[in-house]
Order: sequence, then C-alpha cells, then structure tokens
Amino acid sequence: MRSALIPLLDAVILGLQTGKSFRSSLYAAIENQSGWMRHQLMELYQSLAMSENVIAMKSALLQDFRDEILEIDRSQSRCIDQVRALRRELKMHEDFRRRSGQVSQQLKMQAIIVTALYVALLFFVIMQFGFKEHGKLILMSCLIFLSGLIWIFAMGRRLKWKV
Repeated sequence: MRSALIPLLDAVILGLQTGKSFRSSLYAAIENQSGWMRHQLMELYQSLAMSENVIAMKSALLQDFRDEILEIDRSQSRCIDQVRALRRELKMHEDFRRRSGQVSQQLKMQAIIVTALYVALLFFVIMQFGFKEHGKLILMSCLIFLSGLIWIFAMGRRLKWKV
C-alpha cells in the first residue's frame, strides 16, 4: 500500500496541474487504481466527501493518509504544494525503509557467512584434534559464538531508526 500512495499522489498532482479541483483529481487518481487498493482508497475518498471521520480505517497508514488528505482538502489554498510536500514525505519514508532493509539484509548475510566459516572451522578442529580431548573448549566456543549471534540480532531489532 505504501508504494501505491506515491504514484497516486503523482496522479493527483497531474490533475491539479491541469486545473481540476483537488477532489476531482483525487477521484480520478483512485479510479485508475485496481483491486483491493482501489476499494480501500475509495473508502478513503468517501470519508473525505462526507467530511466526517465516520469510516474507520483498518490500517494506521491509511488513517494517517486520510488525515493528511482531509487537511489538504480543508485548507483550499496551495493544494498542489501541500500534495507535493506529502509526496516528498512519503517518498522519504519509503527510501528510508528500503535503505534500512538493505542494512539489515547485509547484517543477516554477514551472519550467515560467519556461521558457515565457524562451522567449517569447527569440523576441521574436531577432525584434526578430536572432540573428546577438547570437548569443553569446543562447547565453550559454541556457546560464545551463539551468544554473539543472538546479541547481534537482538541489538539489530532494538535499534530504532529515525527518519
């Protein structure tokens, strides 16, 4: 849904640039959507047309988007600038989410590579030196390695990204 809002706002901006009103531009942009997204956005438009918050949005994203759209519709001044600002904000959030996803994906790939190297080295040590003679050291090494992996992933989940 997030990725569909930016092209929707692009279509609204085009409609506003051609001289249409905000509501007619929004309606035309929603008409070009398809599937369940069109249905969700049509509910949003009907909520805007009724000028009431009667219809409860199912997602927080749509609720926030509806609040922004209502604010733009009520202001009636410089609508195109407000829509552009909303589009920039949504684009910035989308870019940030994509980049933070790439960072977490890199972290996961590094963990996989390090785990593969550790397992290969573990098998080498067991084959060369035997498990019975060095069992305590090997188990201690496994515990330290696993606790390090758990710590890295726990820190990655707790890290709060700010836009």
